[in-house]
Amino acid sequence: MYNWNTLKREVVRKGVSRVGFRGENVTMVMNFAEPGLEVRPHSHTFEQIAICVSGRMNYHVGGEVFEMTAGCMLRVP
Repeated sequence: MYNWNTLKREVVRKGVSRVGFRGENVTMVMNFAEPGLEVRPHSHTFEQIAICVSGRMNYHVGGEVFEMTAGCMLRVP
């Protein structure tokens, strides 16, 4: 069992930190984003699910921007 609140937080870059864990076939990451952070597009070779736990954010996928609020989920192919 894991708890996001007790995992060691890693600073990714200014405005973004994260905690995570992995199994044999799955990785789960909780990102903490601060207001005003610089958007840096990137891609993965696997699907990704983004969930807004609290607050509000604009999530960019390809040329689209999705305004997410607490409780919103998004599948990124």
